[in-house]
Amino acid sequence: MRLSNDIRERIVAAAKAGGTLLAIAERFVVGVSSIQRLVKLERQTGSIEPKSRGGGMKPRISDAMLPELVVLVEEKPDRTTSQLRDEWKKRTGVDMSHPSMIRSLRRAKITFKKNFSGGRARL
Repeated sequence: MRLSNDIRERIVAAAKAGGTLLAIAERFVVGVSSIQRLVKLERQTGSIEPKSRGGGMKPRISDAMLPELVVLVEEKPDRTTSQLRDEWKKRTGVDMSHPSMIRSLRRAKITFKKNFSGGRARL
Protein backbone atom coordinates (compact mmCIF):
# COMPACT_ATOMS: atom_id res chain seq x y z
CA MET A 1 0.00 0.00 0.00
CA ARG A 2 1.29 3.46 -0.89
CA LEU A 3 1.12 6.06 1.85
CA SER A 4 0.40 9.67 0.98
CA ASN A 5 3.15 12.18 1.69
CA ASP A 6 0.93 13.77 4.34
CA ILE A 7 0.69 10.49 6.28
CA ARG A 8 4.43 9.88 5.79
CA GLU A 9 5.22 13.30 7.27
CA ARG A 10 2.91 12.73 10.24
CA ILE A 11 4.42 9.30 10.96
CA VAL A 12 7.99 10.64 10.88
CA ALA A 13 7.00 13.64 13.02
CA ALA A 14 5.39 11.32 15.59
CA ALA A 15 8.51 9.15 15.66
CA LYS A 16 10.75 12.21 16.12
CA ALA A 17 8.48 13.43 18.94
CA GLY A 18 9.39 10.30 20.85
CA GLY A 19 6.31 8.14 20.47
CA THR A 20 6.76 4.39 20.69
CA LEU A 21 6.80 2.57 17.37
CA LEU A 22 3.96 0.32 18.46
CA ALA A 23 1.73 3.28 19.44
CA ILE A 24 2.50 5.07 16.15
CA ALA A 25 1.81 1.88 14.19
CA GLU A 26 -1.58 1.46 15.85
CA ARG A 27 -2.46 5.14 15.40
CA PHE A 28 -1.69 5.21 11.66
CA VAL A 29 -2.59 1.54 10.97
CA VAL A 30 0.82 0.69 9.54
CA GLY A 31 3.44 -1.84 10.48
CA VAL A 32 6.34 -1.09 12.78
CA SER A 33 8.74 -2.00 9.95
CA SER A 34 7.14 0.64 7.73
CA ILE A 35 7.77 3.27 10.38
CA GLN A 36 11.38 2.15 10.75
CA ARG A 37 11.89 2.33 6.97
CA LEU A 38 10.36 5.82 6.77
CA VAL A 39 12.49 7.16 9.63
CA LYS A 40 15.62 5.61 8.07
CA LEU A 41 14.74 7.03 4.63
CA GLU A 42 14.23 10.50 6.09
CA ARG A 43 17.48 10.28 8.05
CA GLN A 44 19.52 9.10 5.02
CA THR A 45 18.03 11.27 2.28
CA GLY A 46 16.36 14.13 4.12
CA SER A 47 13.13 13.30 2.29
CA ILE A 48 10.13 11.06 2.88
CA GLU A 49 9.31 10.77 -0.84
CA PRO A 50 8.89 7.17 -1.99
CA LYS A 51 11.80 5.69 -3.94
CA SER A 52 11.34 5.42 -7.68
CA ARG A 53 10.23 2.10 -9.04
CA GLY A 54 11.96 0.05 -11.70
CA GLY A 55 11.36 0.66 -15.37
CA GLY A 56 10.45 -2.85 -16.42
CA MET A 57 11.97 -4.90 -19.20
CA LYS A 58 13.54 -3.47 -22.32
CA PRO A 59 11.49 -3.89 -25.52
CA ARG A 60 12.26 -7.03 -27.56
CA ILE A 61 12.42 -4.83 -30.68
CA SER A 62 14.66 -1.83 -30.08
CA ASP A 63 13.90 1.61 -31.52
CA ALA A 64 16.69 1.06 -34.04
CA MET A 65 14.95 -2.11 -35.31
CA LEU A 66 11.49 -0.53 -35.72
CA PRO A 67 12.10 0.49 -39.37
CA GLU A 68 12.79 -3.18 -40.12
CA LEU A 69 9.43 -4.06 -38.56
CA VAL A 70 7.73 -1.44 -40.74
CA VAL A 71 9.32 -3.02 -43.83
CA LEU A 72 8.09 -6.44 -42.70
CA VAL A 73 4.53 -5.13 -42.42
CA GLU A 74 4.71 -3.27 -45.75
CA GLU A 75 5.77 -6.46 -47.56
CA LYS A 76 2.53 -8.17 -46.65
CA PRO A 77 0.14 -5.91 -44.71
CA ASP A 78 -2.53 -8.58 -44.22
CA ARG A 79 -0.35 -10.71 -41.91
CA THR A 80 -1.76 -11.36 -38.47
CA THR A 81 0.31 -10.49 -35.42
CA SER A 82 1.05 -14.20 -34.94
CA GLN A 83 2.34 -14.41 -38.50
CA LEU A 84 4.40 -11.26 -37.94
CA ARG A 85 5.93 -12.83 -34.81
CA ASP A 86 6.81 -16.00 -36.73
CA GLU A 87 8.35 -14.07 -39.61
CA TRP A 88 10.25 -11.79 -37.22
CA LYS A 89 11.70 -14.85 -35.45
CA LYS A 90 12.77 -16.35 -38.81
CA ARG A 91 14.53 -13.15 -39.86
CA THR A 92 16.10 -12.02 -36.61
CA GLY A 93 16.07 -15.05 -34.32
CA VAL A 94 14.23 -12.98 -31.69
CA ASP A 95 11.23 -14.77 -30.21
CA MET A 96 8.59 -12.67 -28.46
CA SER A 97 5.15 -12.85 -26.96
CA HIS A 98 2.01 -11.64 -28.70
CA PRO A 99 1.66 -8.58 -26.40
CA SER A 100 5.30 -7.69 -27.04
CA MET A 101 4.66 -7.66 -30.81
CA ILE A 102 1.55 -5.50 -30.30
CA ARG A 103 3.57 -2.99 -28.23
CA SER A 104 6.28 -2.90 -30.90
CA LEU A 105 3.71 -2.29 -33.64
CA ARG A 106 2.21 0.56 -31.60
CA ARG A 107 5.65 2.11 -31.05
CA ALA A 108 6.18 1.91 -34.84
CA LYS A 109 2.81 3.75 -35.29
CA ILE A 110 1.30 0.78 -37.12
CA THR A 111 -2.43 0.40 -36.56
CA PHE A 112 -4.91 -2.19 -37.72
CA LYS A 113 -8.16 -1.46 -39.49
CA LYS A 114 -10.91 -3.86 -38.55
CA ASN A 115 -13.03 -5.20 -41.38
CA PHE A 116 -14.84 -8.40 -42.29
CA SER A 117 -11.87 -9.86 -44.12
CA GLY A 118 -9.59 -9.63 -41.04
CA GLY A 119 -7.18 -7.06 -39.74
CA ARG A 120 -5.17 -5.14 -42.30
CA ALA A 121 -2.15 -3.14 -41.19
CA ARG A 122 -2.08 0.58 -41.88
CA LEU A 123 0.92 2.85 -41.68
